[in-house]
Amino acid sequence: MGSWGRNVIGLSSDDSILAWIGPIGLAAAAGTGLIVDSTSQVTGHRRTLADWVEAGPNLEELAPGRRGIASIPAGPIDDDQLLSVLRKLSNSWPAVVLRLEQPLPDVPTVPYRPILPGLLAPESDAVAVWQPASQVGRAQVSGPVLPTLRRRDTIGMAMGRMPTSRRWIASWQRVWEMPWR
Repeated sequence: MGSWGRNVIGLSSDDSILAWIGPIGLAAAAGTGLIVDSTSQVTGHRRTLADWVEAGPNLEELAPGRRGIASIPAGPIDDDQLLSVLRKLSNSWPAVVLRLEQPLPDVPTVPYRPILPGLLAPESDAVAVWQPASQVGRAQVSGPVLPTLRRRDTIGMAMGRMPTSRRWIASWQRVWEMPWR
């Protein structure tokens, strides 16, 4: 995993739903984690990593205050600034998950891809984490295949709730142990 150790990982997906729920699964599997959303340019009412670069972090933002998942948007920040802040966060957070549109240099990144049924089934040799859209059939893919998600968990995560499927969360634990590039 390069110079990051095993507590920082990026996740990217071309599927917008998987791009949203994947970091939740990774952070939940770690027990306590921070999701940094580099796809969000949110500014205004909520602090961002760009605010940290400008004014510095608050003491309570540097480390987790309790077990669970926290998230912060990156805001308008360049890649070098983002990497610098991530290095600082990785010293105090047990897990830092970066939601990415595109991989960043030197950040180990997990590609997260859907397995669709029938003619839409993937034909890729690329190693990725695979999410079946249904329980119909088995595709031949390289990398971990997660359990099928229940509809209520997918909708719940889109609404900001934690997934209830312990099996799905536990399946992400092995992803932390794999040598991503």
